[in-house]
Amino acid sequence: MSVLTDYLKTEAPHVRDESARQKAAKLDWKHSAEHLIHQMNEWLKVADQEGLLHVREIDHEFEDYDLGTYSIKGLAITLGRSTLRIIPSHLNVVGAIQPPGETGRRKIDGRFMFDNGTDSGLLYRVKDGDRDIWLWWTHGGIGKPFDRESFEATVVSLLR
Repeated sequence: MSVLTDYLKTEAPHVRDESARQKAAKLDWKHSAEHLIHQMNEWLKVADQEGLLHVREIDHEFEDYDLGTYSIKGLAITLGRSTLRIIPSHLNVVGAIQPPGETGRRKIDGRFMFDNGTDSGLLYRVKDGDRDIWLWWTHGGIGKPFDRESFEATVVSLLR
């Protein structure tokens, strides 16, 4: 046997276990991101009583060692000449954010960028057990809670 063959045999269990863990985390992120996009779509429909917004779901493709090629939905929201793109990241986002009322930072488990070509904002996901916490990035790293009101305010700000 070669040195490489021996090394790969010793690494195989660890690599397979880590790959399975990463695959599960990435599928969880994909599901969570799509649930959030669905919620945003619902809020936009309720708010747009006159049908002025043109909202399109956009598939963003990612290439991944554990999953192969996969896509996560984002949005493009157009009002007149202004377009806001809501773009998901792949799962591997480096960093941490502090939820309001907590003293420590939490690992980021996914991100959406809200971008109009000139200005942008970042929405981060952290896990709390099986629950997702969505936080807007603010200076100082203390997140601002994401809700319908903050979503609508961001949409208005970036479509102006």
